[in-house]
Amino acid sequence: MKNFIIILLLLTSTICYSKSIKWRKVFQADNAHFISIDNPDSNYCMAIATNVTYKEIVKSTDGGETWFHVYKDTTDPGKWKKYGRDISYPSQDFCIIGLDSNAFLKTTDGGLTWNEFEVDIPYSPYGFYDVDMYDENNGILVSSYYIALTNDGFNTYELIPNPGGFVAYCAELAAPNSICIVSRDIDGSPDFNERFFRSDNGGKTWNEYEHPDYRIPMELQFVDSLNGYEVGGKRTGSGDQRTNLVYKTTDGGRTWEKVFDTVIYISFGLQKLDFYDKDNGIVVGQFGSVFWTHDGGKSWIFDSSGLIWDNIPATMNVCYIRKDRAIVADYNGRIFISEFVDDVEDEIPNDDDFVVYPNPATDKIRIRFKDEFLNSTELQIFNSYGQEIINKSPQDFGLPTSGFRLLELDISSLSSGVYFVIINANGKVSSKPFVVMR
Repeated sequence: MKNFIIILLLLTSTICYSKSIKWRKVFQADNAHFISIDNPDSNYCMAIATNVTYKEIVKSTDGGETWFHVYKDTTDPGKWKKYGRDISYPSQDFCIIGLDSNAFLKTTDGGLTWNEFEVDIPYSPYGFYDVDMYDENNGILVSSYYIALTNDGFNTYELIPNPGGFVAYCAELAAPNSICIVSRDIDGSPDFNERFFRSDNGGKTWNEYEHPDYRIPMELQFVDSLNGYEVGGKRTGSGDQRTNLVYKTTDGGRTWEKVFDTVIYISFGLQKLDFYDKDNGIVVGQFGSVFWTHDGGKSWIFDSSGLIWDNIPATMNVCYIRKDRAIVADYNGRIFISEFVDDVEDEIPNDDDFVVYPNPATDKIRIRFKDEFLNSTELQIFNSYGQEIINKSPQDFGLPTSGFRLLELDISSLSSGVYFVIINANGKVSSKPFVVMR
């Protein structure tokens, strides 16, 4: 049994595991793939999803508790511009969505009506895949080779070639006319020539500064004109394993400090981030990876929510809507909201059929089974390297033959990290992650 997710935490920053963060699913859109989410304040939020046949936009006005559709459109596969790519929602009424090819959607009435506009640039793959509005007036749409800059809410705009002719990966407005952009060469060079450019006069002139050692820059965010964060990664040289990084600047991008360094085995790992202010932020990635910081990146909290992990979302998008809540919209069409709780009980509801607790754990874990696991043929525990720690039949532990089984295991010899309990019940395989904290 090797078909499960592996995460290996190799951190240069301080990390801890929290039991005070809980997630709750509040929306499900079948067959939809959420690709971006944004909020203008602590109550309003919009998220865009796409599919092979349509795109849809959902909205919340109560901090993520409830959601409703404000747009749903059948997509003509021959029209690339119909696919949504990124969303920026700077005020309750105004929202811009970048589309594939050379178009964007715009609303000025909170999503009651939408208008589509085309920009006169050559086609480029993925179209306007990065959008950032500083406010209702000042914003940018970013394609591979061009930036569309506006100072009047995209009633008019100026087209600016990407500095140096390189391919833009992500961009951000640090101030109304201060454009920050991460680009890289794609000519086959093994160094890729990652670059960070900043213009403080609307793209008329650019300054280039040394850029962190990324191969896959994913997202850039400035909290103010000087304080910013970037998430991305690079291959470790071992299969699909990636070193995932978060860098921080406090001088507008002139210098960068690495504040997070971890290896996540599957795919691209960390991809999105959102900071509520310069100290409080969240980074998320593929396959359930969620990390929080509340001190500007000096320390991080690994969020091992079983609700998200059990469904292994392929990709997650996040907005930090208020200091005690983030919202995740994933590629499985689901939206979750986080809640901070002060008192977390070790025990679990009686109606759960297979649970591992406490989680995180220190010296012991308990594994409880419901009736469908009475004839389990195999119980395995793997570490984050995929090495098997335990392989036994549940009967080997002297469990009862009817009702609930409660198995207690001594894990005092295990080091800190992520582990997986795998149960094979006559061909039905189930898995649960748990965290050991020292």
